[in-house]
Amino acid sequence: MLFLEPNHGMPVRQARAYVKRSCVALGAPPDDPETVVSELVTNAFTHASTDGPQGILVRCFRRGDMLWLEVLDRRSETELPVLEADMEAEGGRGLLLARALSKVFRCEAREGGYCAVVVGFEARA
Repeated sequence: MLFLEPNHGMPVRQARAYVKRSCVALGAPPDDPETVVSELVTNAFTHASTDGPQGILVRCFRRGDMLWLEVLDRRSETELPVLEADMEAEGGRGLLLARALSKVFRCEAREGGYCAVVVGFEARA
């Protein structure tokens, strides 16, 4: 598990490195998970609650033929926004990309006030 703090180092780079190391150790291809974690960590720091403890948790693990990536932040809602691209907007495509690159994509409430974006990938190398 990796804990990332806002304004401390380069959290997206740290998350990518963690996921790449995890994928290699778990025998799974790292390209899509690395891309997705970049989008999810950026999104988490942009939209997470500023009440209470700050920080983002990142987990990467394998269960059977699936590689799982979880990005947890503190926010009140556990519903993912409607995933529609605004072609005129400069941003807002990260969750669309994450969903397109993954086999499973969902959001779950977790203890401690965390919201987990859970993403599953086929783990075949």
